[in-house]
Amino acid sequence: MAWVMVAGAILSAVSSYKQGQVAKRQGAAIQVAKQFEADQMDQNATQVQAASQRQALEQRRRASLVASRALAVSAAGGAGATDPTIEKIISDIDGEGAYRAAVAIYEGDDRARRMRMGAAAAEYEGGVAAAGGRAAGRAGTIGAIGSLASAGGGLYAKYGMGGANPQAGAL
Repeated sequence: MAWVMVAGAILSAVSSYKQGQVAKRQGAAIQVAKQFEADQMDQNATQVQAASQRQALEQRRRASLVASRALAVSAAGGAGATDPTIEKIISDIDGEGAYRAAVAIYEGDDRARRMRMGAAAAEYEGGVAAAGGRAAGRAGTIGAIGSLASAGGGLYAKYGMGGANPQAGAL
């Protein structure tokens, strides 16, 4: 009967240890996946900023074209380039172009900032998962040792004190 107790303790210990190792590997795998997610978010953030800079350049280019057109139309109509009304119109067009360019940059920076915050959160989640996996791995190892110690203690109490204890079976 003692061999059944020993076999059960060994199986329980191996099971606890293996469960801990599986949890440890799962935590590490989650960390790798979250790091990949974070890297993608960082890359996307950089692309968003680049696209917003391109939009800003396009807004400035459009404003320049509209201002040039306004100047050409005014000149064709007989007004001079130094006419105060024409100067105000061109100034307003340039101001609107600068405003739109600044808004494009701001929006891109804001989207990139949010993506980078998401990347940091993903990295944190991965770290937490890895730490949890390591802790579960240690717990599994401790559980395995505990199972073996418990079975060993039971066997010692029953058989280790000078032979079989007839009263140990009666309890």
